[in-house]
Amino acid sequence: MPETLPVAAESAAQPVEEKQPEPQPTADSTDAAEPPKRKNNRAQTCKDRREYAKKVRIDRAAEYAATDSPRQSTSSEPRQPKRKVALLMGFCGTGYQGMQVNPNAQTIEGDLFRALVDAGAVSADNAEDQKKVQFQRAARTDKGVHAAGQAVSLKMIIEDPEIVSKINEKLPEQIRVWGYVRVIRSFNAKTMCDSRVYEYLLPTYVFMPPSERNAEIARTVAYGEREV
Repeated sequence: MPETLPVAAESAAQPVEEKQPEPQPTADSTDAAEPPKRKNNRAQTCKDRREYAKKVRIDRAAEYAATDSPRQSTSSEPRQPKRKVALLMGFCGTGYQGMQVNPNAQTIEGDLFRALVDAGAVSADNAEDQKKVQFQRAARTDKGVHAAGQAVSLKMIIEDPEIVSKINEKLPEQIRVWGYVRVIRSFNAKTMCDSRVYEYLLPTYVFMPPSERNAEIARTVAYGEREV
């Protein structure tokens, strides 16, 4: 009968793998494993953004100066500096379809902008588009409505001391420019207007009671047949 070794003895003959203790993370290894913290975006202040914008403008100006063939003006007239102004004006709106410019409509803005171009307050390069001179109105008026005081803002050429008189010479008698005031570059007549006053005027006789004859006509004659 063959001899058999005990199980305990057989298992004892097998090599036993000893478990090594896991290395404990040290302070240095923990710091190296963590991702770097994001920088605080609050460090990018308004001053930083202004400096960046200034740098971009300087770079663009240098690039433009280094160009052999810079953009040529479509007009032969010399370039003149434009200043941001608030133009003070008034108008009688009879015969006009409101203040704001509208295609195929006679408007106050249409005649005003045309006079600005003809008087030299707006250059010929910008004559086709009011947005090029940042034109804005403080308020809009409807068809036939007048304005004793209205203000518009735009970038205007004011080198000529007689520019207001020249603008008025090009305007119809219903529209008058009273003058202008220099403003900051960010001024916008529409968004920086703090109040708008509308006044409605009626002749006093419309509040008088009707005469006996008119009262009789109103009682006895149909509206379309009345002759008062």
